Amino acid sequence: MTPLKHLAVKQCHADPELDWLRALLDAPGKAPAVALTVEQLDACIGEGLAPLLARRLDDGYAIFQHESRQLAMRELAHEQALQRLAAACLQASLDVLVIKGEALARTLHTRPCTRTRTDIDLWVQRGQLPRLRGILQALGYPTIVAIEQQWARFEVVHGQAHPPSVAFDVHVHPFFRPRMLQQRPFDAVWQDAQELHGMEPLRAPTAVDALLIAVLHLAKNPHKRWIWLYDIDRLCARNPQAVAQSCALAPSWGIASLVSDALSRTVAVFGTQLPCALPQPLADEPLASMLDAPHKLTELRRDIAQLTGWRARVGFLRELFFRSQ
Repeated sequence: MTPLKHLAVKQCHADPELDWLRALLDAPGKAPAVALTVEQLDACIGEGLAPLLARRLDDGYAIFQHESRQLAMRELAHEQALQRLAAACLQASLDVLVIKGEALARTLHTRPCTRTRTDIDLWVQRGQLPRLRGILQALGYPTIVAIEQQWARFEVVHGQAHPPSVAFDVHVHPFFRPRMLQQRPFDAVWQDAQELHGMEPLRAPTAVDALLIAVLHLAKNPHKRWIWLYDIDRLCARNPQAVAQSCALAPSWGIASLVSDALSRTVAVFGTQLPCALPQPLADEPLASMLDAPHKLTELRRDIAQLTGWRARVGFLRELFFRSQ
């Protein structure tokens, strides 16, 4: 597996060691007979690409077929869970966004059952959180985790453990540490969002918001999974204007370095054709530290810098260092 964290991403060129992967993905149907190494098999499974590649490889790759069947079962469970949630939200007149992997599976990928994901991410206004949690409880999804801080940490998960397992990861903001994408509050994203077909009134972010969320999600995670990069590759191919718009916004929003890094990594793995030049930072960006090895003091300064006003900063420190038991 290519160690992506060591790639010279500023060069923004396709890694020739991954030609085999691009050849498989570019095949219109069944790929010609190929012999993947153990390392390549492990990479495809670990990076979330096995279900996507299963229909391109012959039945000899049983592990890929197994991964594909498992995801197909999860997809059916997610679809049914979202339809039940949609009906309840419609009756309650509650606005809920489906974001991240689940939204991309249903709006970007031709077949949702090929997009690996483990849970369903929901975004709701903070004031509507109790109503959404009540609905999830009533639908048979009890609380698994409930940490509802204002500034430092927020984690609310509802789900069922018995097969087929379904978990809802509920957000009142997509990113807490650091607090990113504050230029796009819930109301703005909701107004521009598209309805999920057959799951109205649930909505998913537009391509511009989806790309920005995907880029920032990638920056927060030290393991840059290929399936996340493939989402960005598909956005570049199918929504080039949205990608160009995101790149234009990135410098003034202080995330140009993160957008540039994500796009460069996508090119390195998938040979993505970018619709525009990489965005360049206007000045030093505090969030650029996310691309380096983590250091607690650097992270703390960065997180504080992303909060507006002393009230928020003092509240953040209080929650961080004096957590309630």
